[in-house]
Amino acid sequence: MNKNIGNIPDSVDDISLQYLNRLVADMHPDASIECFEILEERRLGEMVSTAGRVKLSLRYAAGSPPLPTQVLAKAVLDAPPTARFLGETEIRMYRHILPALKIELPKCLGADLDPATGRFFCCLRT
Repeated sequence: MNKNIGNIPDSVDDISLQYLNRLVADMHPDASIECFEILEERRLGEMVSTAGRVKLSLRYAAGSPPLPTQVLAKAVLDAPPTARFLGETEIRMYRHILPALKIELPKCLGADLDPATGRFFCCLRT
């Protein structure tokens, strides 16, 4: 159902180039990120939302497909018990349901879920 990319970061500070490349390569195998920058962070509880938000700037390696360079990562990295079931629904929507609809929507670059903890990371075009 939802593929676990593995090693979801424990915090925003733990987001790594290796993790982002695994995440994006799952849905876009020809893409390679050279570097990234964290532009902004809003934690779960700082706004009305089901997840925290991290704005990222990505730079892709030569030969990568044209993908967004400014992305929004929706993430629950330290899931409270009430938010655990939301990750599975969120990931399923962005990976499987929304792409089949003929409407304008954010492009999903990659999505990851740890079903045991409810932690998730979903990278979307801003």
